[in-house]
Amino acid sequence: MARTEDLSVHRSVVASAPITGDPGEEAVAVSCWPWVILGCVVACLSYAVMLGDGHTIFVFAGKEQLFEHLSAWLFLLSCLLASAAWVRSRRQGEGVPPLRRGCYILLALFFFVAFGEELSWGQHYLGFSTPAALEGLNQQEELNLHNLTFVDSNDASGKKRSLAGKLFNSNRLFDYFMIGLFLAAPAGFRLWPWFGRLYGSLGGPLMALPLALPLLLNIALSVVTEVWLVDNGFRHMATSEIRELNYAMLCFLGMAWLLAVERWREERSQGG
Repeated sequence: MARTEDLSVHRSVVASAPITGDPGEEAVAVSCWPWVILGCVVACLSYAVMLGDGHTIFVFAGKEQLFEHLSAWLFLLSCLLASAAWVRSRRQGEGVPPLRRGCYILLALFFFVAFGEELSWGQHYLGFSTPAALEGLNQQEELNLHNLTFVDSNDASGKKRSLAGKLFNSNRLFDYFMIGLFLAAPAGFRLWPWFGRLYGSLGGPLMALPLALPLLLNIALSVVTEVWLVDNGFRHMATSEIRELNYAMLCFLGMAWLLAVERWREERSQGG
């Protein structure tokens, strides 16, 4: 009987222990560095496309071309990985914080919506037309939400929006999501004890801080490309597609790492 109670306590402690990303700590069971390196390599190679001629840029980063389709399917894979992490967390018993399970569900839903939005919900593959009621509201006349006039980075005339529009358009909101998930939360956990205690008590999933390196590299290369290589709308849109591809890749890599962590937690909870 005592052995059963000890195992139950052990499973509860392991399931609720925060993953901090600090090397040498017991909670860090899965190295994130292979994912970090892969993310940085993909970022460098993808932005190198902007050094090519117009045809090369179009083939890789043009509208409805390779990078856009890759982004969509990476978001779908991220959705599946988040779902698998939720399943793994459920297998660990009652000690798993509800917030962690809930976050995996929300992430899976978010990535699925990102997948659908990237492909205009199948419009690019099936070729159906945009409903008339939506066509006039969408900047690209597609079946999606992120290009609606009131959330697009440009107004209906194609000009850049006001300061508020620049700060709260669909592109910036996705930037904030990525910065929060991969940089702000992990950095806050490590730098501010009060935040670490609060987040640890809630038990939500936490990315390893080194995964912020591909994020920062993506942002830096995007800015450099815009300043030095973008001289027309076509190249600007291509740069946006490349930035989105790297965001999708980072979501995939981050969820792959979290799934590996949940697999480790499950093994530990079962006394493995």
